Amino acid sequence: MISVIVEIQGAVKSIPLDNSTILFAAIIIAAIYLALYALRSIGLYCLARKNSDEKIAKNAGWSFVPFAWVYIAGKLCKRITVFGRNFNDFALILFLIFTAGKLCELAYFVVTYYPLIGYYLQGGQIYISDVSINNFGDVTQYLYDSRFWVENIIYPYQNFDAVSKILLVLNVFSYFFNTVSSLGFILVYIAMFKRYWPERYLMLSLLCLFIPSLFYILVFAIRNKKEVEYEDYLKQRFNGYNPFNSPYGNNNPYGNNPYGNNPYGNSNDNGDNDGDKDSGTNDRPLDEPFSDFNDKENK
Repeated sequence: MISVIVEIQGAVKSIPLDNSTILFAAIIIAAIYLALYALRSIGLYCLARKNSDEKIAKNAGWSFVPFAWVYIAGKLCKRITVFGRNFNDFALILFLIFTAGKLCELAYFVVTYYPLIGYYLQGGQIYISDVSINNFGDVTQYLYDSRFWVENIIYPYQNFDAVSKILLVLNVFSYFFNTVSSLGFILVYIAMFKRYWPERYLMLSLLCLFIPSLFYILVFAIRNKKEVEYEDYLKQRFNGYNPFNSPYGNNNPYGNNPYGNNPYGNSNDNGDNDGDKDSGTNDRPLDEPFSDFNDKENK
């Protein structure tokens, strides 16, 4: 039997869960996982089938195989460059690291929770809690996971110290491999969205970084998009762009001249304007600014 322990108004209470509730929750979780798995697999399959590389198109079916889909995702990126260095075997390396991390994680889960599952199937009482229940009945903390509390469990492993060391090694390796593969997936997000959704590649990469499951949905969304080179996309986008061209083209809303005709007339080669020429003032002598002083000297 499984019970959930909650703290209500300072009091710790146990809420039992019947089998139908547990089964319903398991079905909902499985349905969500399978839906995301299907979206990701279909999306990668469609992208691989119409890829220009015949080898990728031929192996598109691997998109539906657990772990192997990572290899297809890496191949769809075509080229991964880090600090100016090309990684030609990036897809294979990412596939091996991802697989190693998940296998270590799966082994850790099996070794850790195998006794708990057997205990439940034999009718044992399991408490699930995120609050302190030190004063709630006669219970002891189960192994490494503080969320599960059990009563009088018979631990099936004979050598507890050896199993503890194995679990520690599995936990360290799974953490290391999963961290490295997560960094590799950041490169996959950037390279793939640059190739299939260049307009929004940075925003989508950041979203997938913080919400990895969103990648499954986005891959399905871009399944029908055409493959483009990011450099070609930039050239096409800025083709013919001239920052000095008028944004209005030939349709200047202010007219060719906001003043209409030149208010100063048309200048001649000597810098004189037409207005002066027409009025006959071009030949007039220039005023002498020091004429008063000249008169005194003449005297």
